[in-house]
Formats: sequence, C-alpha cells, structure tokens
Amino acid sequence: MLEKTEGLVLKTVRFSESSVIVRIFTREKGWLNFHVPGVRSSRNKSKGNLFQPLQYLELDIYHHPTKQLLKIKEHRPAYIYAQLPYNIINHSIAVFCLEVITKCLHENEANSELYDFCRSFLIELDQQVSPDSMKPQKFLLALCKILGFVPLLPKSDEDELYFHLQDGRFEPFPDNLGPTFEQDHTAILLRFLRADPRPFNMNERNILTDSLLAYFRTHVPGFGKLNSTDILRQIIR
Repeated sequence: MLEKTEGLVLKTVRFSESSVIVRIFTREKGWLNFHVPGVRSSRNKSKGNLFQPLQYLELDIYHHPTKQLLKIKEHRPAYIYAQLPYNIINHSIAVFCLEVITKCLHENEANSELYDFCRSFLIELDQQVSPDSMKPQKFLLALCKILGFVPLLPKSDEDELYFHLQDGRFEPFPDNLGPTFEQDHTAILLRFLRADPRPFNMNERNILTDSLLAYFRTHVPGFGKLNSTDILRQIIR
C-alpha cells in the first residue's frame, strides 16, 4: 500500500555498488528499513545525500507490515538545515542525540510524541546561534519524561543523599538490591533537576552525562554503550 509519511534518517549502510539500506524513524510507523537502489551512482549522488543520518524527509513509501525491507517511491527534504552541518559543537550534540534515540526505538513501533520531540529539538539546535553546553543533558532529561521514567524529586532534604536508579527516586540510604549513585553524583543530578542557576563545570557535566546514561541503561533494555560520548566530550569543554 502506498502511504505518505515523514521520517528522520537514523542510519545508512552500503548494500551494493549503487544501493543502500536506510533505517528511518517515521512518524506514523516508527522505525522502518528501506532498500534504496541507484542512489550511490554518480548520476543520483545528490539524491543519495538526502539519506545521510539526521536528514528529515517527506516520503511516499510502499508499506507492508510483514516485509523487513520496504521501498520508497518518492522522497523530498522535509527540512533543510541552515547551520547544523557546519557547526561542529551543535552537530556533535545532534549525532549524540541521534544515537540515544536509535537505542530507544523498536522496529515497527510508532511513537509520534517522540518523533515530534526529536524534530523540534533538532530544528531548534539548527537555529541556535550560541552553543549550549548543557544541551545534551537537557535532551536526556526531556527524553526520560517522554519514555516514562523521569527521576522524581525528593520530598524533603533528608531524602537527598542517594539516587536509586531502578526506582528513579532519592533516598537517605543506598539501595542494597540495585544500583545507586554515590552522594557526590546524586548532588550533581539534584542540582540539574532543580534547574540550579549555578553553571556546571566540565567535570560536573561529564558526571551528569554518565549518570543520566546509566539511568537509561537501567530502564531501556539493550541500551548499552554509546560511541558518540567521547567525541562529544572532546568538542564541548
């Protein structure tokens, strides 16, 4: 059946001399895989460039629920980045966020709220003139909310010593049955959740990123290690 949708390119791999396999996060159908012939030829190089990760496309697709590789009839840019490809800091943030999104998706599982959030975030990043060093951490926290495991703020100051990853809450004692953040890491996370106006230094940002990613690994099966984290740290100092 021919259907119209919009999608974010997650990954493209070479399939043959002239074709590629493209993984696209579509708004209506979730993550789908497509076989796209001919786009690696010199004649179609400009069309092939549209299938680079982070690109947003309007798509006319032949969708079949039982097929693993689908076909695209037509594709057009849904949004053309003005600055993102040329801004090394924001582009590095975008690559990091794309890898996180990919880890959280399941094939053929639609999530229009997540799609709209990702679209708005990347467009905002493209239009942002001054880089925000806390943008990756803000992205992770917002994603927690959408996926349904946002950390709960403590009810009192007595509950602030340890953060329990499994329950997503702060407690006065460590969790002997599951992973717990130490007091210094808990304090940094709490500052961030409370939108403390004091700036975070590089070491605190790194601790916060590691803490949030550990929280994702606790709640997202198969989340694993990211490849983009080390590069992001070299870019944002």
